[in-house]
Amino acid sequence: MRSLGVQLVSSDISGIAVILGSAPTAKEAVKIIRGFQEKNILSILIGNCEGETFAKQLEQSGIEISLATYIVNCGDDTESAALAMNFAIRAALTFGGIEGGQKEKCLEYCRNRIPAFVLALKCIDAKKVATAAGAIAFGFPVITNFDVPKISFFSDDGFEKKLLSSCNDLDKIVDYCIETREIKIKITKIDIPVKYGPAFEGERVRKEEMYIEFGGKHATALELVKMVNFDEIQNKKIQVIGKEIDEFQEGTSTDLAMIVRVAGKKMQKDFEPILERQIHRIMNFAMGIMHTGQRNFVWLRISKQAKKDGFKLFHLGEIICSKLLSEYGEIIDKIEVDIITDSELVKEYLAEAQKIYSERDKRIGANSKFPVI
Repeated sequence: MRSLGVQLVSSDISGIAVILGSAPTAKEAVKIIRGFQEKNILSILIGNCEGETFAKQLEQSGIEISLATYIVNCGDDTESAALAMNFAIRAALTFGGIEGGQKEKCLEYCRNRIPAFVLALKCIDAKKVATAAGAIAFGFPVITNFDVPKISFFSDDGFEKKLLSSCNDLDKIVDYCIETREIKIKITKIDIPVKYGPAFEGERVRKEEMYIEFGGKHATALELVKMVNFDEIQNKKIQVIGKEIDEFQEGTSTDLAMIVRVAGKKMQKDFEPILERQIHRIMNFAMGIMHTGQRNFVWLRISKQAKKDGFKLFHLGEIICSKLLSEYGEIIDKIEVDIITDSELVKEYLAEAQKIYSERDKRIGANSKFPVI
């Protein structure tokens, strides 16, 4: 609740999936969890099927289970579902302002305000049936991957509300769950070959998983946002100057400069560092991309899997253009990005960038009684 409460209230977490049991195979478990992550769904893992758990299937496949990746393992027993339901009640008490003991008000809040559902997979027993019934009492629909009698009702506006239903096609089950719970996904589709969303922000790209890195201890990497005139740039133009990712050898550490030029009727010089700091956040939403630091202390890693999936340096520009335009469209009308891997050019931009950083610090320092850090 402390770690993810803000994301729940702000709808950065679109919904909550309580996954009961295990997938038929580890490969299908990965497909389901990636589908939920991409749509910013918090997944709570519970129970087992003949000793096999969803958590073990993910661990065997190298998937990180943590709050940072929106995956929480609550326990291997069906009774662990009580922890998930307790989480829902705590949300009602905390965010709904409901006092303890007000059962009906808590349940009403869960039904109407908490976008949760149960995905019951594979084998079923009496405990799982009872757990599913409890979830339905909370107003959380139960979806299975095997045939069950459908339980539903029609709301006052004439739409069918499914309480118990099935979807036998695991390739479609993620979308079916979201549709059944009527969850609105808060995400902008970006044309890149890897999955993208806040659920991937906490993932690390370790050295053994890395295809290439920029900056860090062994090279220079910087990012700079500059305000320019309208006629100086072409909207959404992205250039890679120097080698592309597939022209580097695996394991390379090298230089990088990301130069972002923006123009807008409401754009101001003081907005440059604010936009610049957003690059760290939006880069980390891409699966297999790890970004730390800012200014000329950037460290960026791209994983072997991301490279294998077709991710290129050009796509860094796609992320920057798409996210900054969608999130800051009030102040940005045009944006252009250069991704530079030519080391000599990086050095030239480093000198320019350091001068701009210094000017900003002086400007901020002159307008503040606090020292610039």
